[in-house]
Amino acid sequence: MKNKSDEKKSQNERRIRRFKLHNYSDGTKIIWTEKNLTRFFELYTAGKKDHELAKVFRTTIPGVSHIARKIKLSEKILSIQKKKAVKPLIVRLCMNSEPLLRRELQSLGKPGKKKT
Repeated sequence: MKNKSDEKKSQNERRIRRFKLHNYSDGTKIIWTEKNLTRFFELYTAGKKDHELAKVFRTTIPGVSHIARKIKLSEKILSIQKKKAVKPLIVRLCMNSEPLLRRELQSLGKPGKKKT
């Protein structure tokens, strides 16, 4: 029977293995333009997996997760503002930084997840 420490270790090993396997970055920083974000949003909402998105955009899984978090934050902001979460509005919000989106969400009365 595994204890919590062993489970955490195996999860960490799986995450590292997966990251190495699906690292499609060539070392250059990707510029998330409105066009790239629009395409990302279309593929993301179509159900593409994180590793598939990483391959398409030549980035890493953490890079994909970052944009996915921005999409989710944008959807929450639009929901609180009682606006329809349509692609152009979400993409426009995603052009902002994640901390800015979190502050915006907090200012609307809904606390965003804080990193510890």
